[in-house]
Amino acid sequence: MEESVNHLLASLLRQPEAIEGANLRFHQKLCLIKALFRVDPHMMEAAEKLNTMRNRLAHHLDYPQTEALVRDFLSLCEAPKDPDEPDDPETEAEPIIRRLRRALAFLCGEFVGMGRALEVISAEQRRPNW
Repeated sequence: MEESVNHLLASLLRQPEAIEGANLRFHQKLCLIKALFRVDPHMMEAAEKLNTMRNRLAHHLDYPQTEALVRDFLSLCEAPKDPDEPDDPETEAEPIIRRLRRALAFLCGEFVGMGRALEVISAEQRRPNW
């Protein structure tokens, strides 16, 4: 996930090498992305919840609220985009670790995809218009 965020951030900056030695924390990188680019707020909230979950697990492996943190994160990634669309009942029956892996892959893909799109746009803008 951090590599995906780094890729998007590098795509947003004119000189990404200027912040290489800054040792920015993940949360700071997310704040920079929000400051530079309009991103889906649900996606950013999911990334922030993932960061909170990771930090809690890193410091307290037997953290009692781990499942609640995971479910909170999943609720953002698995929620139907259309409020009139019902939740898929088969999703709840699926093992939570499988759902977590899928949500992580989806979120990473979103960040990488935005970074790639920005690279294409930037390359098009540099191309001569003859």
